[in-house]
Amino acid sequence: MVVIMMGFGMIIPILPFYIIEFGAGDSVMGLLMATSAIMRFIFPPIWGGVSDRIGRKPVLMIEYWVMG
Repeated sequence: MVVIMMGFGMIIPILPFYIIEFGAGDSVMGLLMATSAIMRFIFPPIWGGVSDRIGRKPVLMIEYWVMG
């Protein structure tokens, strides 16, 4: 959890600069942050169920591969 939050904490401060560089508006940043929060609310129970069935290590490997 610490590693995930550190990554999240490194992305948020530079995100506005990327949004300005790509020419998007403030609403795009709000939409990105809201989407991220919703996905972080929905998917942990799903990943937990998968983890119970196939084990923790394969799920973590898939998650880190997808999240990059």
